[in-house]
Amino acid sequence: MDPFAAMALLTDLPDPVVLYKKPDRRNAHLFNVEMRKQILGQSLYQTFIILLLLFAADKIFSYDKTGQSDQQINAWHAEVSTSIFNAFVIAQIFNSINSRRIDNKKNVFDGILKNPWFMGITLLQISIQVLIVLVGGAAFGVHKVSVRSWGVSIALGFGSLPLGFLIRCIPNESAEELFIKLRIMDDPNVLPVISPQCQQAKETISTMRKSRYQ
Repeated sequence: MDPFAAMALLTDLPDPVVLYKKPDRRNAHLFNVEMRKQILGQSLYQTFIILLLLFAADKIFSYDKTGQSDQQINAWHAEVSTSIFNAFVIAQIFNSINSRRIDNKKNVFDGILKNPWFMGITLLQISIQVLIVLVGGAAFGVHKVSVRSWGVSIALGFGSLPLGFLIRCIPNESAEELFIKLRIMDDPNVLPVISPQCQQAKETISTMRKSRYQ
């Protein structure tokens, strides 16, 4: 799914706002604060839905193992595993829509209908995922799931979109301070320094070069 998502995002035309944006400073991070917020938030959310289905699937689907044979229980575990896989992939597909914006603007659907390539590749991803679950079988290690399981997987995957909206509501200043304290990113206001080891190595190399040409 990652190559398809990358292809879909590559077909998006650059936003004029980005084109007319002032250049970043030389020591600016490749991943800005907006990107780091989304990466951290979406990673935590996808980890949450995986653990939720892994440990609480019986309660969510009201499944009672009493009186069930080993074959039925194994089939249920296979359906839960497929639902986890399903929810993860659907979350990634919805998150690809989130990734259309790398700023704090809330409308991630802006101009989406003007890009038929993005729409087509996204629909292709959905079609492939449906086919994998329905007919993949042993080839992909999946099991056919019920309509209810599909509904739960789609609902959990769709959560990536409103989560992206909420993450964009977090002020960049507060997020940047937190990232710096957690050492997820360096303080942009502090100039980079050369470690003593590097400085000593540079002096040694300079001395060797001077002695070579004397």
